[in-house]
Amino acid sequence: MTESDEPTEPSPTPKPTTKPKTVRSKLRVGPAVRKMKAGKKATWTLRLTAAKGGPRRTVKVVFDPAKGKSVRVGNVRLSTTRAAGVQTGRFSYRPKKKGRFVVTYVGRKLSPTLRDTNATGVARVLIR
Repeated sequence: MTESDEPTEPSPTPKPTTKPKTVRSKLRVGPAVRKMKAGKKATWTLRLTAAKGGPRRTVKVVFDPAKGKSVRVGNVRLSTTRAAGVQTGRFSYRPKKKGRFVVTYVGRKLSPTLRDTNATGVARVLIR
């Protein structure tokens, strides 16, 4: 048998790789700036616009004082709204000194064809 007579194996067909469609996430914290007395409890609202579908999203909230260590406020699980891709939530906190809230959404892959990006929102607290 010569080389040309040998049976050849079919070459493997490449699997189609589809990149997931990326949807930019936007995260807003309101009010963006709040003047308040030290130690008074207040509530802030969150609004995340991301890829529609998938599970309810969760954001991490940290209070970063002007001086001192950051304080982890906690995680806020957002609720879906009637608007596609919009989820909202709120959190309350009693700041004793001026600083800012840093709210972070990690983003996640929702399916092989869809994902949303990370997003960060900031709200300043001014103590009077």
